Amino acid sequence: MKNQKQKQSYLMKKIPLNKSSEKLQTGIILRHITMDEEFAVIPHPHRDDYYIFLFQESGVSSTFIDFEEYQIIGAAVGCVLPGQVHIAGKTEHVRGWFLAVDDSLISNEYRNTLEGLLYGQTAYPLPSEVAQDLTACLSTLQRRLQNIASGSSQKIIHALVSACIGMIAEIVQCSTSLASNKRYATITIQFKTLLATHFRSLKRPQEYAALLNISTVYLNEAVKSTTGISVSEYIQKEIILEAKRLLYYTDMNVKEIAFALGYNDYAYFSKLFTKVTGMNPTSHRKKYHE
Repeated sequence: MKNQKQKQSYLMKKIPLNKSSEKLQTGIILRHITMDEEFAVIPHPHRDDYYIFLFQESGVSSTFIDFEEYQIIGAAVGCVLPGQVHIAGKTEHVRGWFLAVDDSLISNEYRNTLEGLLYGQTAYPLPSEVAQDLTACLSTLQRRLQNIASGSSQKIIHALVSACIGMIAEIVQCSTSLASNKRYATITIQFKTLLATHFRSLKRPQEYAALLNISTVYLNEAVKSTTGISVSEYIQKEIILEAKRLLYYTDMNVKEIAFALGYNDYAYFSKLFTKVTGMNPTSHRKKYHE
């Protein structure tokens, strides 16, 4: 338990983490954004422990999430999940909404849909009628939040937040090609959610199967059918992604990174990293800091 706390402390100290308890006084931040000119945001890589939704009404913007650049053009929505390292990029004549929400205000149904995006598409075009509905809902929510001191009901505010997120989740659901076997898709989303939380301590497929109360064979069959890759590959993918984050965004050495990710044998970790990425951790750091 002590070692696990030490590993967690490495991550919290080295990559800035915004906590909902400090940033979201009511569990929600909502802002309407207007940028009439081209604007380059100064990059400050960080992660949050809450969800961020970006609803762009018009313009062009970009966000860097875990080494990938995602561009939003015109009317579209984007989502940044808790724990993802991100940097705001360039914007051009953008109008839209920024919504940050504590995960306690998001239903399990919507959370499962959104968590399924961990390695997938991040921005989704919006049909005009859905964009209009979302604008109306967010505008009403903004008025309610502004009047919260004078007695706006928290229940109504939370219902409006849920309605906004529900519309976004609906767009995501319609735009994402899930496996025809709904049971497989559900298991895969549950596995991804567990993986994002436990990858530092649980490294074997059978450990995740046990948490889901299914056999390892069935878990692998579900995940591979839905995503095309095995459970073992997914576990490695999550570990290596976090390693890349720490190599790029921190000054931790390879031994410290290995320890933070649950490996007491950093030589073994280096071999795994090299096997998956084709280069050792030190070379990867040099490549991205040239």
